[in-house]
Amino acid sequence: MRKDDVEGIAGKREDGSAKTREAKLAVIYAAEGREPETGAALKDKGGETPSCLIDSAAAAAGSRDPSDFAMRLDPEALRRGLHGAEDLVVISDGAEWMRNTCEELFGGGKVAFALDMFHTLEYAGDAAKAIFPDKADLDAGRAAKVIREIEPFSGRYKQVEACCRYYRNNIELMRYNHCRDQGMQIGSGGVESGCKRYGLRLKLPGTRSGRRQAPMQCWCSKAAS
Repeated sequence: MRKDDVEGIAGKREDGSAKTREAKLAVIYAAEGREPETGAALKDKGGETPSCLIDSAAAAAGSRDPSDFAMRLDPEALRRGLHGAEDLVVISDGAEWMRNTCEELFGGGKVAFALDMFHTLEYAGDAAKAIFPDKADLDAGRAAKVIREIEPFSGRYKQVEACCRYYRNNIELMRYNHCRDQGMQIGSGGVESGCKRYGLRLKLPGTRSGRRQAPMQCWCSKAAS
């Protein structure tokens, strides 16, 4: 942000000042259709109305006036008929200010709130990471220790069972401490980036490739004996 746009704004810099601000975004759309097989709601094509504001989402302390974001959103909500909608659903990451703003605009009794699935899965992923052993054990070549720690969960989760099986089948290939001592790399980043690079080249929209039309450069790496 420009300096004059962050004057007086608290931030995370050493002196307590801010260098950035948050952009608040709301998108209004209708989802009246249904997916034939699953019955899941389908967003109507077109008709999305975004409303964005770089400012505080909360009203000033001690003030009864609505927040700047609510004032920005309300005219568009009126234009789109949200105040008269029979089913109004607000999907968010669960932030309290979002709920307060929508209850302020539309009335708490007629608004249904839903937690965004992406954020739900994100927290589940963090929980799984907390259960999973420290990456340092794998780096040190202690694959057997990792198997012992996660194996109790294999009866409940097929993903854990698959992980244990994969590690057991490849345990001799997971001596990463030995690889480092020998000056060997332990990641296939070069190959993965190559897959992306050549994939973009060979999968361009509307193109077809033949074996002779897509020559690729090959390379070899010397492995320590």
